Amino acid sequence: MIKGLVESQDLGVFFIADFFRINNSPHFNTANSYMIIWVGTGSLILNFEKRTYIVPDHRLAFIGKHKQVEFDGFTTTDGYIIVFSTAFYIDNTRDNYLLNSPLFLSAGTDVFITLPIGNNDDFKKLCIDRIVLYQSKSKEYYHAVVHNCIETLILDGLKDINEHRLQNSGVESNDWDIVNKFRLLVIKYYKEERTVEYYAHQLYISPRRLTKAVANILGRKPKQVINEKLIEESKRLLNSSTLSISEIAFQFNFNDTANFSIFFKKYTSISPIEYRNKNIEKNTKFLPVN
Repeated sequence: MIKGLVESQDLGVFFIADFFRINNSPHFNTANSYMIIWVGTGSLILNFEKRTYIVPDHRLAFIGKHKQVEFDGFTTTDGYIIVFSTAFYIDNTRDNYLLNSPLFLSAGTDVFITLPIGNNDDFKKLCIDRIVLYQSKSKEYYHAVVHNCIETLILDGLKDINEHRLQNSGVESNDWDIVNKFRLLVIKYYKEERTVEYYAHQLYISPRRLTKAVANILGRKPKQVINEKLIEESKRLLNSSTLSISEIAFQFNFNDTANFSIFFKKYTSISPIEYRNKNIEKNTKFLPVN
């Protein structure tokens, strides 16, 4: 049985009990990652900033990016946690739509919990056994297998989306569609276009309408979403490439290195070179495994 699987800094698969030991804390910030939890037997209590949720047995729980969660009072060891990044999961446009679905993105809730789905043996056969098999015997297909398992879980969760809950939360019927299309446009054009007006024009709506939809679904402003994408990609290049700071600034269409450094420090509190040096000095694994 696995205690913890980590392919890279972008993926982690854990027993619930081992996750607390490996993470060395009941607190976890999802940051730029997504989390899917399966509770086999017993229950799991999740505390967020303003609300507490109970995940009963035989349920899936989906938690999106930028969530501070505290695991409390779990009564089960028959459960698993899958943590993965956008970089790991997104291979095509459909993947973008799935990660931008109501499962992970809603200003009105911190976590989506499904109705009962199967049992612990079903989940183990569907995901864990396959992941263990391919992780140990076929590295070539390991990514595809894990991707397929995650997609299956997301599709199972989407079957349980409660439309009445969304309607009662003040979300207009096409807000999800607007936000999905906006985020896809940001992924495509974030290097060149950073104004809310540009994206609103591409969507044939007013900036005010775009701002309202993004606030309803994400609880943020469109400009924040654009800047977060720039910061996310800047960090990725600083971590994983040998490009100089000036070359990275050029890729993101900043006038010069100084402007890029000012922008980066505004959102991270440190300069690009400080960020790069800090990450060179430490082990950058997603989660450590004993």
